[in-house]
Amino acid sequence: MLLSFIIINFVLITIIFKYRQFICKNLNLISFASKDTFHKNKSYLLGGLIIYQGYILNYFYLSTYGEITYVNVILTSLFFLIALIDDITDISPYLKIFFCFFVCYFIILNDNTLSIKTINSLLFGILYFPENIFIIVFFPILCVVIFVNAFNFIDGINGLAASVGLSILFYIIFKNPFLLNDLLIILLSLIIFIYLNIKKSCFLGDSGNYVISITISIILIKENYLFPQSYYAEEIFVMMMVPGLDFIRLFFKRITDNKNPMYGDLNHLHHLMFYKFGQTRTLIYYLIFVNLPIYSYLLLKLNLIFIIFISLIIYIYLIKKLSVKIQKV
Repeated sequence: MLLSFIIINFVLITIIFKYRQFICKNLNLISFASKDTFHKNKSYLLGGLIIYQGYILNYFYLSTYGEITYVNVILTSLFFLIALIDDITDISPYLKIFFCFFVCYFIILNDNTLSIKTINSLLFGILYFPENIFIIVFFPILCVVIFVNAFNFIDGINGLAASVGLSILFYIIFKNPFLLNDLLIILLSLIIFIYLNIKKSCFLGDSGNYVISITISIILIKENYLFPQSYYAEEIFVMMMVPGLDFIRLFFKRITDNKNPMYGDLNHLHHLMFYKFGQTRTLIYYLIFVNLPIYSYLLLKLNLIFIIFISLIIYIYLIKKLSVKIQKV
């Protein structure tokens, strides 16, 4: 049964990629070179279609065992649709955030497992919020929207965002091996896309970023609801720390520079690293920086607070060092 779905997944990806020009031309999913990107030629925003079809196939596979709820699919599909429309028509980022808030609010009201009633903290133990509507409903919405947008910030170097998403999913599976079966087809779709993204003119687009990030968000929120001691809050912070720090830094930097904080530029950490190290080494170094802290905790049992402190110092050092280097060029 699983093999059949894997074969179907591979065939569909092959068809999508083979007819990429026809699909992207008719859906207006072609990205052209601009001052805010590193690519020189037109590129096809196929990532969302490739990963989303893998997600849907994954759903049909799991539904044969009754292991997935419709709410998960609805939430992921709506996020995919919002981002796909943005890829096609370039809608306002504020409108995207509004739709994401609205969708999350509606879904959480219909699925308690996507609410947050407990937070497991290394410093404070398990905190309970049985009646706090802000924590139960609005805090998970805030977490999802911030993570989705922060994750979108790291999409600027071929293979980077998809590889970061893949590494986070690997970490989750490493902690909970039973999830491998639940995510296998999505993982295969991601791996194939990363290859196409690095070797060909094939980009994630917002739709690809949203499918990856909302999938991770759903897993972590549901794991927290069903198994409150599965993750420390500090652990999740470390897992997503680098994209989050970049998001916060650039948000306030753009405000102080009198720029719209929601529109892109080339001042992200991966951009600064690209200027210094080039495509391949940037991909390797960034992935090491994202993964080393969290795997140091998982495998070496280093203190999470110590890891956060050291990682923050390294991040600040890299930004200052690389920014000075760029200014001298």
